[in-house]
Amino acid sequence: VFIANDWHASLLPMYIKVARDNGEGWANTKTAVLLHNLAFQGRFPLDPKAAERLHLPQAVVDSMKVVQPLKVGKQKKQTKGLKSTEEVPNPPLAVLNFLMGGIKAC
Repeated sequence: VFIANDWHASLLPMYIKVARDNGEGWANTKTAVLLHNLAFQGRFPLDPKAAERLHLPQAVVDSMKVVQPLKVGKQKKQTKGLKSTEEVPNPPLAVLNFLMGGIKAC
């Protein structure tokens, strides 16, 4: 079980999902993303070289694009983490339940 705490780590579920989809393992790995301020955090200007910099297919990077009225940026890395994770718990009780489920499964 990996828990990505806010936008700083929100690409982790996406990298795991890409690897899983490519048959590179991680089949039994579960992920969760904790959200703290979805509207403002993790927003970046569009980067035409993002796929190259992140070592990802362009289609994956394109799926990070969002349209929001705020003029802080337009590429949401947190969005892809949310689209790739199995769980978006509401801390703290949901995190505990999610972790316990993973521990019990072992």
